[in-house]
Amino acid sequence: MVDLIRMKGIIWHAETEGMTFDEIDIPADMVAEAEEWRAALVEAVAEYDDTLMEKFFEDPNLISEDEIHEAIRKATIDLSIVPMMCGSSFKNKGVQTALDAVCRYLPSPVDIEAIEGKDPNDPEKY
Repeated sequence: MVDLIRMKGIIWHAETEGMTFDEIDIPADMVAEAEEWRAALVEAVAEYDDTLMEKFFEDPNLISEDEIHEAIRKATIDLSIVPMMCGSSFKNKGVQTALDAVCRYLPSPVDIEAIEGKDPNDPEKY
């Protein structure tokens, strides 16, 4: 798997059934495609934030990892984007990164407004 924000490859260890992993340099045959997808990600995130859009037009490489994470979080909270992760719970591949993404991008109860429930049997009743 390739982490497009950090531009690192991730390889899980089969002997630990995916419980441990190593971060590696992206394999040479995947670098061009990873750079293409990262550019698309950075552009999409920059469209969400005016400050990042200015940086994007100056030089997309000026946008830091933290700025990308923050923009993804804000866009996720206001339902503008849905972050996608890949992995396999069967072999524990990507589970750790998916859980990290839940903590990093999804809202806590203090980030969003309270939700009002309605009784499905009586729409007038809350």
